[in-house]
Amino acid sequence: MNEYDFALHFKLADHKADPSIYEDRLFEAGCDDALLGIGQSGYIGLEFIRSSNSAIEAVCSAIENVKSVIPDAELYYISPDVVGIPEIATIMNCTRQNILKLKNSHIDTFPFPINSDGKSLNWHLAEVLKWYQSTGKNIDTALLEVSEFAMQFNLEKQNQNLNGDRNLKEKARALVC
Repeated sequence: MNEYDFALHFKLADHKADPSIYEDRLFEAGCDDALLGIGQSGYIGLEFIRSSNSAIEAVCSAIENVKSVIPDAELYYISPDVVGIPEIATIMNCTRQNILKLKNSHIDTFPFPINSDGKSLNWHLAEVLKWYQSTGKNIDTALLEVSEFAMQFNLEKQNQNLNGDRNLKEKARALVC
C-alpha cells in the first residue's frame, strides 16, 4: 500500500452554511486522515494522506466518505495539479533558481506551461514529474499517480463547464490533433 497526499475542494449547495458543522460527521465517516479547511463560507476543502492500493482508489474512497455526509456538495477541484516554480522547487527539494535553470536548459523537452501572464508560469504537476522521470531522476511515484488523476479530473470538470457549442469544440479539437 502507498500513501497518497491530495486535497479535495467542494462547493456546498447551501453557500451560507457554516462548513464547520460537518467536521465531526466527516471524521466519523472515515475522513479521520484529513485536515479540514473551512476558511471560506460555502466551500470546504479536505487535505488527505490516505493509504490505498492506488491513487484512484484513495481519491474515490475519500469522495465517497465526504458525499456520505454532504451528498449535495459539488467536487470542483482536486489537487495537486497546477503548480508554479515555487511548488515544483519544494516538491523536487531544490531552489527556484534550480528549477528555472532546468527549464531553460531543457527548453526543447520541458513541458509547455499551461499559462503565462508574463509574471508567472504554471504547469500540470503530472507533466513536470513525467518529464523529470524521463531525464533519469527518481520521483515520488505516488505523487505522480495522484497528480495524473487530479489533472484528468480537473480537465474533465473544465470541459464540462464549457459552452456546449459543438462547432467550437470540434474546431478546437481539430487544432489540437
